[in-house]
Amino acid sequence: MLSHLPAERAQWPLLTLVIILAGVALVAAVLWRGEVARAETEAASRAAVAKAETEQHAAKLHADMLATAAHEIRTPLGGVLGLLDLVLGGTGLSRAARADAMAARQAASDLMLLLRDLIEVPGEVKAPLASDPFRIDETMDQVVALLRARAAAHGNRLAVAIATGTHPAWRGDAARIRQILTNLAANAIRFTEGGEVRIEARETAAGLLQLSVSDTGAGIATDRMATLFDRFQRSEQGTGLGLSICRDLAARMGGGIAVTSAPGRGSLFTVTLPLLRVADEEVVPPEHAAPVPTLPSPARRPGPPVLVVDDVPVNRRLLGHVLDRAGWGHEEAGDAATALTLVQSRPYAAVLMDLQMPEVDGLEATRRLRALSGPAGRLPVIAVTAQGGEDVRAQAEAAGMDAFLVKPVSAADLTAVITRALANRAKQAGGTPL
Repeated sequence: MLSHLPAERAQWPLLTLVIILAGVALVAAVLWRGEVARAETEAASRAAVAKAETEQHAAKLHADMLATAAHEIRTPLGGVLGLLDLVLGGTGLSRAARADAMAARQAASDLMLLLRDLIEVPGEVKAPLASDPFRIDETMDQVVALLRARAAAHGNRLAVAIATGTHPAWRGDAARIRQILTNLAANAIRFTEGGEVRIEARETAAGLLQLSVSDTGAGIATDRMATLFDRFQRSEQGTGLGLSICRDLAARMGGGIAVTSAPGRGSLFTVTLPLLRVADEEVVPPEHAAPVPTLPSPARRPGPPVLVVDDVPVNRRLLGHVLDRAGWGHEEAGDAATALTLVQSRPYAAVLMDLQMPEVDGLEATRRLRALSGPAGRLPVIAVTAQGGEDVRAQAEAAGMDAFLVKPVSAADLTAVITRALANRAKQAGGTPL
């Protein structure tokens, strides 16, 4: 055996070399796999960046489209609201005609709220919820008045009930509550044939206001319940975007919404809101709640007129009526070029400037106006536009505008903003406001 040891020892360097080569190969394989993994990671990262850039570009296009849609829809709808305000602010209407006009204005106002909820333009500030006294029975009656004909067309009975012991007057946003009930009831009517849709109100033991809408219609499939309130989800039973809006509005009020349903057995939607009870006498009766805000005395104000710049004739007409009622004279310009010519040829108290106009928009028109010498370059310029995003407000301020109003503009807001802008400009000049 000892005679074999030298030969075995002679093989050790060879074994050592094999082991070293195997180790090198193993290390090389590990390094190679690491390099491949790194390359794959970098490729995936580049793909993710490219995908993110594509998605950002698509999101921007979507946001721009929504902003344009908001302007295109709000402009004519604002005109409808303004014209109805003029009708209701006049005299000579019969009681029936005034009731019809008020119902039409309420429907148009609700449509404007719905439009804002549907579009949700990125960057646009949500309007704060109102906190005013209202009667729940009046709110429910308004919903019924709006939907009665639709219910009858489907052969449905539209019923209203208020549980015994329910407090009649509450503080909250009646328009938004009406919007929730209208969405729920309209959805119930649409998918109920020859049955009943019932709107009920009750006060819980904890003092919460609970509103429910039930129907005897098709009901909702079990597999649809989990996504029922998701935005842009729609089931064959008719659940759609309106339900997500109802959920969001209820949440903004500090409450919630629940549903129980089964196919063929109808549905029950329950909205619970933590509102404050108020004394019944705090609620302004509908016949005394004029939709047109009270304006200052119509006596003609001294000094130069206000220039209204808008490419839409009905918008110029509406703003002109408001200005006339507030005691300001006014003149009109249908485009920026005409407006810039007018401000250099005669004095004006202020300029109401639309932002979206053909050829030269309101921002560029304001920049050109600010570049003028003399009094024309120091005129108060107030943006009156359908675009309400923070980025648009910032652009208006950067262009030299003094104030910003989103259409449809209330008479009270317009009056207050013009007065404040005049006072600020007069203070800067060391003079007295007009």
